[in-house]
Amino acid sequence: MRTTRWAVLSAVVTAAAVVGGCSTGDEPAVEQNEPAQEASQDPSPAAPPSDRDVDGSADQPSDDSTDTATTTEQPSPGFEDVPEGYYVVDNGRAMVAERAGAGCEGMPGLEPRPDDDEHRVHGYWYSQLRDVGPIARATGEAIYDDDGQPVAYVAAPGDTMRAIAARFCIDHYPYLEWINAIRRGDRTSIMDTASMTLYAGDTINLNPYTIATVGDENGVVRDNAIDFHIPPQH
Repeated sequence: MRTTRWAVLSAVVTAAAVVGGCSTGDEPAVEQNEPAQEASQDPSPAAPPSDRDVDGSADQPSDDSTDTATTTEQPSPGFEDVPEGYYVVDNGRAMVAERAGAGCEGMPGLEPRPDDDEHRVHGYWYSQLRDVGPIARATGEAIYDDDGQPVAYVAAPGDTMRAIAARFCIDHYPYLEWINAIRRGDRTSIMDTASMTLYAGDTINLNPYTIATVGDENGVVRDNAIDFHIPPQH
């Protein structure tokens, strides 16, 4: 009788230990999965480019190991509720802030473009420019195309390049130097962003398709070599 009671008690203790061990092993796995799910549903908006963000590295293709079905179902997570003052651009792959500057409301800022887009200037573009009219240190004459887009500018005495950029809603100043880098100054590299010298009567190019054909500096037309991508020229 004593042997039978000890055998039963031993079996009960062993079963309890097995059940308790299974329960303890399952619980941490559930807790570890929950934070990862929350993080994947709450992505942060892409930051707009700064003067130092000029290498286009922010717009990298996704890892080849990414599950195709998951990517297809959620092509632009986080962009469904766009904050006020931001725009979704680049076919839903990026978000940029509204253009800065008085008179430039309702326009997206400098937009990142993929490497296979031949219309990009380096890795970016402005979908359009706007002339807000003469402002301090930018009182010269604007030249427009048939669609009313400003394509060039003739500097007046006292003008500065940065004020000209502000007049035409170019809120990322290096862009103005990029589109004048061949015929003006010596800005042969994408990293050269020091202000160009400006003379009264200089023609400043504003059109990404005429970087090689419009612009001069103090009556001289330069032919600088550049090391960044520009669109087809005409």
